[in-house]
Amino acid sequence: MALVESDWISMSFTMNWKIMTPGVPVRFDFGMPLFQAIPLAGNVCADLERAAVSYQKLSEDPEMTRLYEEWHLSRKQFHEEKARGEVRADGWQKDYFQGRDATGREAAPDHRTKVKPPEVRFSPQTR
Repeated sequence: MALVESDWISMSFTMNWKIMTPGVPVRFDFGMPLFQAIPLAGNVCADLERAAVSYQKLSEDPEMTRLYEEWHLSRKQFHEEKARGEVRADGWQKDYFQGRDATGREAAPDHRTKVKPPEVRFSPQTR
């Protein structure tokens, strides 16, 4: 995935493909979409450049250590139950996908795992 600030550019940009299997032919049929461009207003990553990032050992934060250990034990128990056939193979916990923390509390009410791209509207000249 890449983000391209598209609300101000008047030039083209490149789309590069990384071929993962050497020696295997790659085919792009006529009309096959090669990528999707979604215009975004402004630099959505500007805050990332100003972020204050620091390194800290987990053990230096007792509450986070406790929460992690709670999650770790829960996950270990889940995998043991799964190995014994006590939970469905696809019955994984999904806390992150549901925006819950390790204790099951809602941690991110605006959390999204999928974003529906906008519909592409063609101008009459392009049809």
